[in-house]
Amino acid sequence: MSHRARTTTNIAGLAAQFSHVDIVVEDDEIGVLATGSVALYSLAEPERAIDAAALLRESVIADPPYWALVWTGARAIAAVLLHGPSLKHRRVLDLGCGLGLSGLVAAECGADVVFGDYLEEPLEFVRASLARRGSDQLSRDPHAGTAHQVRRIDFTRDRLGERFDMILAADIVYDPAHYRPLAEFLDLHLEPGGSILLTESLRADARVFLDGLCALGFKDALRCLWVVEDGRRERTWLHNLQRLSP
Repeated sequence: MSHRARTTTNIAGLAAQFSHVDIVVEDDEIGVLATGSVALYSLAEPERAIDAAALLRESVIADPPYWALVWTGARAIAAVLLHGPSLKHRRVLDLGCGLGLSGLVAAECGADVVFGDYLEEPLEFVRASLARRGSDQLSRDPHAGTAHQVRRIDFTRDRLGERFDMILAADIVYDPAHYRPLAEFLDLHLEPGGSILLTESLRADARVFLDGLCALGFKDALRCLWVVEDGRRERTWLHNLQRLSP
């Protein structure tokens, strides 16, 4: 993460900074897919609070502060959105949003975004990022508005009563007990003709979840992407999931 602009504050009882997350993503077939940066609030000293490698070691996944990592998959989805068509007036759900990187990029691409997470702390960070970015935008365009929402969403039990043109799901496939409810949530909340951008790179059994989605009538277009983080290339798998035609 770059620290070109730094503002330290307190969010949800945690020291936070407003800075830029660099996005550099490569595709095996076309080379560099996208480069850029996204400004958002994150932990001021994440290395003191987070052991990312523990997610690979432990059979029981801990709760926060893992939400405070800018996950590889979120950068990959952000790059695909930056490289893709306009999302103007499209309804997008950033599910398990964490710090909201993917959803913030979708907003920049014109989408009306719902940021959802089952924990309150990351939602406070997203609200702060939207407020800061909104203030900056209003200073440039007094008529600018926002249709974005930040909601507490638990996909294992909540039903929103609405559908989305696109659902972003960065690195949320990690608990086998949640595979079925997650698949059912995605199926229920996607508009006909919509798409799900889902990334996974950590769990060897993610195929079980994806097979479950395919059983619900989805087709899976798979891409291997390489995300550059701190000078290292990290591989992630991006799945563009759409319903099969009747």
